[in-house]
Amino acid sequence: TLHKYLMHSQIWNYPFHAHALVHHGLFRADRSYHPQAGVDIRKVTFAWWNAPGLYLLHTPLLFLGVQLFGWSVFWGGTIALFSYYFLYESLHWCMHVPTNRWIERTRTFQWLNPHHFIHHRYAFRNLNVVFPLADWLLGTFESDAHFRCLKDTRA
Repeated sequence: TLHKYLMHSQIWNYPFHAHALVHHGLFRADRSYHPQAGVDIRKVTFAWWNAPGLYLLHTPLLFLGVQLFGWSVFWGGTIALFSYYFLYESLHWCMHVPTNRWIERTRTFQWLNPHHFIHHRYAFRNLNVVFPLADWLLGTFESDAHFRCLKDTRA
């Protein structure tokens, strides 16, 4: 939801500019999916302050969980949010800046990478880099182009 409505629409200029214009402008669904000469690879990841910002954005939900179910939901949610953010940044980095790491050779990564490539081709499809189940649930999952896009990245 955040990816679709904050990073790909002009509700708030900063995330739209940083993600849709800059990131997707530098890393497109072609050879530029991987950094080209002169491209600032720091544009692959979020700015350092986005992690605490996203956490603060979720704190009302965490405190609602405390009210309904107790503090274990707060601490479990906190661990889940930071784990997810770490997975997102790590996998996203490996997708755009591959170096034949062990994770890049796993079947899961080799499925997730073309899933993300499709997102760079169709901005409102395959919005979830880490857990594409969310794309399936929200109707943003694009599967029929998977192998076509994978083939395009190797051309």
